Amino acid sequence: MLTRISAAVIACAWLASITAADATQLKGGRCDNNGRCVSFEVSTEFSAKRGDPRPARWCGWWLRQKLGVVDRRYNLARNWARFGSPASRPCVGCIAVWRSHVGLVTAVPGPGRIVLLSGNDAKAVRERERSSRGVIAWRYPHGGMASR
Repeated sequence: MLTRISAAVIACAWLASITAADATQLKGGRCDNNGRCVSFEVSTEFSAKRGDPRPARWCGWWLRQKLGVVDRRYNLARNWARFGSPASRPCVGCIAVWRSHVGLVTAVPGPGRIVLLSGNDAKAVRERERSSRGVIAWRYPHGGMASR
């Protein structure tokens, strides 16, 4: 059975630990009555205003913007192999890390196949099915919000 959830749901779940003050730093950031982030938008313009322009190889940068990660070391795809905690296999909500690419797993259609949402996939943000061959790490985001 194909399990699938939207990337917006994944990203908001990861951002659940962001405080109300932090959410105001995200364009379109909105919090619920408990001070948890419930929505946000990714904006290149907003990031550039903060002195964080999009690099030429921008999949890691895109994921940082999507998840609200400030540390610029994560612009480099392979650095995501140290983010969060290890996952033993692909799962919905996990981060898939290759040496030169990174993205969010939105579905696992079968052995060796994933549906990945990522930036800089043919110079665009795309969600598509692809092989998991060459993945160097599967990572649960901080807080373990991925669907195991």
